[in-house]
Amino acid sequence: MKKKIILALVAATVAVFACFAFAGCGAEFVGNTDLQMNKKYIYTKSVNRSNDKQSYYVFYSNGTGKYREYSQTADGDILNLDYTVTFKYTFADTDKSAVVCFFDSVEYGKANGSYEVYTTWTRLVTVSGNVLCWAGTYGYSFYINEDYLNSTLTNYGK
Repeated sequence: MKKKIILALVAATVAVFACFAFAGCGAEFVGNTDLQMNKKYIYTKSVNRSNDKQSYYVFYSNGTGKYREYSQTADGDILNLDYTVTFKYTFADTDKSAVVCFFDSVEYGKANGSYEVYTTWTRLVTVSGNVLCWAGTYGYSFYINEDYLNSTLTNYGK
């Protein structure tokens, strides 16, 4: 009887350690879920452009960030976008899976048409270590962390 109890305890202990081991493997596959500071999250449609023609977000640990928008069309003027919004952000929830970005200032580039950013510019962005997602007027936009793009998605946009 004692042997059965001891074997049951040993089996239970092994099962608990196995659960922790497998949970660790799963976490490795999922990747980092924390918002990465001082890293560009590059818009999926601009990953193959030169740095000065990319659209992206960068977040800083002091509660600020910048959003760069660059888009040029043959039609010109208002459709040509070239600006950088500096924003302040706060996490929208306790698990830090979303941030709300609030306008602070804007700087226009030489290629900007007559488009103007409103001082009420606001974005709700879902976040992880690898990607950002913004649901806009015309659907979803995805932004990829530059480290994840270079280390894991090496063929994306090529």
